[in-house]
Amino acid sequence: MVITDAVKRRHRAELHTNRSVADRFDELLMPDHREHKWAREYLYGIEPNFDLATASKVNMILHGDGSSNIFQKDGLKPFRFYDKPSVPNILNIAHPKPEYAGKEVNEQFDAIATNPPFSVSLDDETKRFLEGEFLFGRKKNSENLFVERWWQLLKAGGRLAAVLPESIFDTTENKYIRLLLFRFFKIVAVVSLPQIAFEPYTQTKTSLLFARKKNTAELDKWDRLWKDLSKEWSDLSTRVKNYRKVFVDGTAQSRYPSIKTDTEDDVSANLARFLQVDLTPAEAALPIKDLLESKAALIDDAQLVDTDTGDIFGYVNVSWVFVRIAAELDHRIFIAEARQVGYKRTKRGERPQPNDLFDLEIAPAKIDTAEVKQAYEDKAARLDKDAASLAAKAKALDGREKEPGKDAEKERLEARAKAVQEQAAEVRAEIARVLKQIERCYDAKGTLRKAMRPRDDANLLAVFNLPRMDRWRSEAILVREERHRTSST
Repeated sequence: MVITDAVKRRHRAELHTNRSVADRFDELLMPDHREHKWAREYLYGIEPNFDLATASKVNMILHGDGSSNIFQKDGLKPFRFYDKPSVPNILNIAHPKPEYAGKEVNEQFDAIATNPPFSVSLDDETKRFLEGEFLFGRKKNSENLFVERWWQLLKAGGRLAAVLPESIFDTTENKYIRLLLFRFFKIVAVVSLPQIAFEPYTQTKTSLLFARKKNTAELDKWDRLWKDLSKEWSDLSTRVKNYRKVFVDGTAQSRYPSIKTDTEDDVSANLARFLQVDLTPAEAALPIKDLLESKAALIDDAQLVDTDTGDIFGYVNVSWVFVRIAAELDHRIFIAEARQVGYKRTKRGERPQPNDLFDLEIAPAKIDTAEVKQAYEDKAARLDKDAASLAAKAKALDGREKEPGKDAEKERLEARAKAVQEQAAEVRAEIARVLKQIERCYDAKGTLRKAMRPRDDANLLAVFNLPRMDRWRSEAILVREERHRTSST
């Protein structure tokens, strides 16, 4: 990664903290020869494959940022296994966390970018520690265990970007890990990738997960709601079970203290609440026995207990509780499907394709207009000089047309001189067009005007897509301003 001087200066100017922070920024980034030094302390990696881990270390050494924080180990081992006593190492820090059943967490990292192995067989040593290290260690599903590991590693508010098999997001088997994700993380976005994204290495359908680790207050709020709503489900489930015994089976209502004072209106209201539906007027008018019998299948579904998550989430119907908690803690999640990811692999190699995942800025945030103008003028001047040289060579052949081949050579030189003159004229016409758009879209200091920052102006983009403007074209990822809509309801 190359950190340009402009980027360094911009972020240096944004520092409004104490002197020690500013000094640390200068130490790690400002001298040109130290632009990668930050990686020595702040970039960590875990890779079990010896060749890949070694390649990562060599790559870091060649870029001048050290290799001390690349660990050639299984990524699911207890943190004490990531030991390197000769260098500073935050990966083997661990402490127990009460809200995590007292299991150990690391909580030292601000961001994680990862592509974990899918459904791999874990080595025997790693398996021995799983149940002591993970809430769902007994599941031994590698990608789901990694979700827990990322939460263990991140600080509160830490960000996660991960490639995961799409089955995590839609299969019953993986319900428990979705619950864990929603409990511990705020999901920001899920982007479905095409089947061919990682071919020929795997044909597994994958998605990108972007999430932020909840802070203590957010986690406490979730846990309180989960506890309260689980109690509500248990209470309603018991009531509805007793309603069926009384109104369908004919048992005396006085035998059940929880419902002995309930009226028929109470029964209808509690049933609707338990089934999370609004009764139609026709349903509400039915005798209680008929109503209960008509809803028998829905009642049975709502009363199902998810026993495989009982130790962590309680012996409740987790789908019922989750629907309610999701309504209470509603937030927007960006969901998209990317049909193209920038390339396609074929038997003959890779072929470029459109990219649905992100756009490039193309038009830079700042430009030196004088530099652009000078470059075009220099190009036009060189073409003028070349055209004049060709014309002079053609003129030197005057009077020699009768010599063998000289007539054809003169015509060829004149044609080339004319073509080069036309190129020079094209360059001058192009610079006029370019300068017109730069003047329209940039201010006097060469800064992109606010109205142009979405980079959706066709004329602006066309200018920087010109071959001669390639050196000024921005290859940065376009980040659009997010507009939040609020409601007073």
